[in-house]
Amino acid sequence: MQSVQEASVKNLDRRILAVQSGGRVLGPGNDLVSQIDSCVQEASAFYTLSFDPSRADHPGEYHSLDVQVGAPGLTARTNTGYYDQPYYSDQPSLAARRVTVVQLEQVLALARGESDAEVARRLSDVELTERLSEAKLSSWTASLSGKKRARQALAALADASAFLDPPRAEVPADVPPDTGAQRSMISLAVDYLNNTITKLPNFYATRTTVRYEETAQYFDARTPVDYQPLHAAASSKATVLYSNGKEVVDSSGAKGKKRKAADGYLLTYGVFGPLLGAVTDAIATGLTWNRWEQGADERHAVFVYQIPAEKSRYQVGACCLPDGDGTSPFEETVGYHGEIAIDPTSGAILRLELVADLKSTTPLVRSDIMIEYGPVEIGGKTYICPVRSVSISRGRSVISVTEWDESFRTYGPYTTMLNGVAFEQYHMFRAKSRMLTGFNPTQEEESVPPKSQ
Repeated sequence: MQSVQEASVKNLDRRILAVQSGGRVLGPGNDLVSQIDSCVQEASAFYTLSFDPSRADHPGEYHSLDVQVGAPGLTARTNTGYYDQPYYSDQPSLAARRVTVVQLEQVLALARGESDAEVARRLSDVELTERLSEAKLSSWTASLSGKKRARQALAALADASAFLDPPRAEVPADVPPDTGAQRSMISLAVDYLNNTITKLPNFYATRTTVRYEETAQYFDARTPVDYQPLHAAASSKATVLYSNGKEVVDSSGAKGKKRKAADGYLLTYGVFGPLLGAVTDAIATGLTWNRWEQGADERHAVFVYQIPAEKSRYQVGACCLPDGDGTSPFEETVGYHGEIAIDPTSGAILRLELVADLKSTTPLVRSDIMIEYGPVEIGGKTYICPVRSVSISRGRSVISVTEWDESFRTYGPYTTMLNGVAFEQYHMFRAKSRMLTGFNPTQEEESVPPKSQ
């Protein structure tokens, strides 16, 4: 059958299903035991073959399969074909056009005076090819006062551009430092990691997360739906406690829409400490000079690095695989690469990128993290702590398909999820105690041992 429309009840005959699924049809003989034994013996030797198919042009595109064996007298039984869907391959971005930061500024200028919905639509139709700086984002956001949807669309554009290079015009043309100066910067970074980070006080901060997602191009093989680029789907606030080098999130006081178990979600752990281990690994593997980059007040030294999978501690995962009830997670330790921006005078880490090196055959094709660090005041002193982070993930969704009154789970369209996170309201974490005077416990109370909570 070249198309689903050609299917008939006859195609459900068990002999046809057996052959097309790689099985055998028993012969007319009466010795069923011998025939079944022969089938069992054949099934004891098998190979698993996999491949990346070519991209399908339309839903339900039929492809025939044929496995040939070079040795004489051997027969390979396998599926005779399969129906492919366009969303089984990662589709290119459907953004109308790719623009530079200067061109985006022109888009905003042309949209001046238009409605909130129209400005948001214009911004949703473009994709940046350069990183949008925090200074420009703040200025443009202020100019969109009263336009909530447009501000959200602009924030989504800025976060999605976080892993791109800045515009060439914003890169200082200063001469690169010599090898000795580079080594000195790296040595300062090592001292910063070993001496400064380990002496951070116990503190807590407010973490505000805006979750962005896109609407997939296809919901199932037969029903195309309108594609929607990244858009704000939910927001939440939580308190993050950093104590003795460990990061703890207090979810009891979290504000925001409760997430259902079946909803897709993106979580990032280790922004306050463990992810800085990537810098230690990168320095041990070797940093390579890349460029100068202009910060808010001074220039930063930007190095690039590459961590192979065999030396990596970076774990990525996704929910979920279609196996079983569709809730089995995918987890893997992968190699990664990225950039590290260093303060050349103090060695402080000011920006960190982790870009996962993922294979096309995994459920994930992208799982990247960017963290920006800046000065914050905690207990009357200034420390360098996270002020912003962006996590982005792109992978296969899982959908439920129903055919002939039978339901099963399979991979669906590729979708992107992005978390834009801001860290604010840093405070020193101190234990508090209160003494009560004039309290006389009864004999019964004195006999009860104290409890710790």
